[in-house]
Amino acid sequence: MLTTPRVTVTIPTYNRCRYLGEALDSVIAQTYQDFQIYITDNGSTDDTQHIVRNYAGRDARISYHRFPENLGIARNWQQALSGHRTEFVAMLNDDDLWLPEHLEYGIAVMEATPESALYFCLTESFGASEGQLFVHESFRGCTKRMVVDTHANFLPVMRGIPGLPTAMIFRTSALEGLFFPDSPMLGAIDWLVSAQAAMRGVMIYDPVVRAKYRLHASNISACTCNGKQGGVMCRYVFRTLMEIAHQRGQLDYNRLVSTVAEDWPVDEASTMVVALAVYDAPPLLRQAAFEVARRRSDLWTAPNASRHCHTAAAVGEWYLTLADAADRVVTGWWPPAAEKVKA
Repeated sequence: MLTTPRVTVTIPTYNRCRYLGEALDSVIAQTYQDFQIYITDNGSTDDTQHIVRNYAGRDARISYHRFPENLGIARNWQQALSGHRTEFVAMLNDDDLWLPEHLEYGIAVMEATPESALYFCLTESFGASEGQLFVHESFRGCTKRMVVDTHANFLPVMRGIPGLPTAMIFRTSALEGLFFPDSPMLGAIDWLVSAQAAMRGVMIYDPVVRAKYRLHASNISACTCNGKQGGVMCRYVFRTLMEIAHQRGQLDYNRLVSTVAEDWPVDEASTMVVALAVYDAPPLLRQAAFEVARRRSDLWTAPNASRHCHTAAAVGEWYLTLADAADRVVTGWWPPAAEKVKA
């Protein structure tokens, strides 16, 4: 009688046949073996199908879905993370690697914390740059495992993606009914997904390197998360997550304003203001943005504050109601007008 594995290892991929085999080898070599592997291919035109076919011929735990054409990273991630019957879902980028104990330790920690929604570990680079550690600033210096109740207080995950997708293990129930944008959004989809999941339980950070992030010229983050368009996408994700928290009744207006006004670095606080002050944000969120702006005088002058805050200091607060929308038009990136966020 066939039994369902405890873990689905999901690998969204696109034209990475050069690295995909190494990623699969690192999964197959795990000390924890109760898993199945699900590869979602966004219409690759290279040798990806041949690579997967060879591995699947040797390991029956591997299944494969291929879109006939590239539908964008958001759609591929939705396919990769949806509809699983296993208790846990672990994500691995197609060009990254796991150390052998990654699943064993991550699953044990989540089993010991039944309210956990998301686990992630420290990640170290290899490839173009060796030994660079990846974790959000809010976790830097942490030397012991940290549990953050991001259901009761989701603001820690609003400062940016806490860790890299390759380091993440989700409780499958935390992935049910996630919001995915209709547009083929690039870059910040990892933040949108991980923060939504984290809002549904507690988040566990393990400051031990158990995953390796490959740095190379075609990294999605390097290609899409920089410049003006990258700023637009990140502000869109920030605003969307705030709307979801508001709809779920998890938004504490006073905590939001006081935390950003008193604790957030100026660059993150100015991003919050520009993201939420725009005219098409919900009124309560716009109110929070302007309250923070009035309480943070450094937003208007600090060198690392948003240039939009600098402009608003010169021409007036009203400019903030248009700044993000103007960038969307200039970059040509705008989610469908009819798109509605549903928590």
